[in-house]
Amino acid sequence: MDLLLQVMLNIIRNAIDSLLQVSDRQRTLSLRTFSSSGSVVVELEDNGVSLPQDPAADLFDPLYTTKKGGMGLGLALCRRVMIAHGGSIQARPNPVYGATIVVSLPRAEP
Repeated sequence: MDLLLQVMLNIIRNAIDSLLQVSDRQRTLSLRTFSSSGSVVVELEDNGVSLPQDPAADLFDPLYTTKKGGMGLGLALCRRVMIAHGGSIQARPNPVYGATIVVSLPRAEP
């Protein structure tokens, strides 16, 4: 459970870092949770700096970073943790500003 908490903290921290670069508009960070097809889904959406437009860029590859001074390990580790738990993590740019990160895990059986 601690690793899943670290995944959530990492993506929230990344969103906050992205928002800190914004000065020309109100900053927003939204978190939504829902159930879909036997999975629990968390969507974290910000209106910070957008994702790279390069379709070949994979934010979840080790050593790939968009942050000044970033090491490129955080999202790679998040993906490994999610896969190890039978889940997934995806990123998509928002239409105008920012990005949405989608984390999905299979629902636990009662």
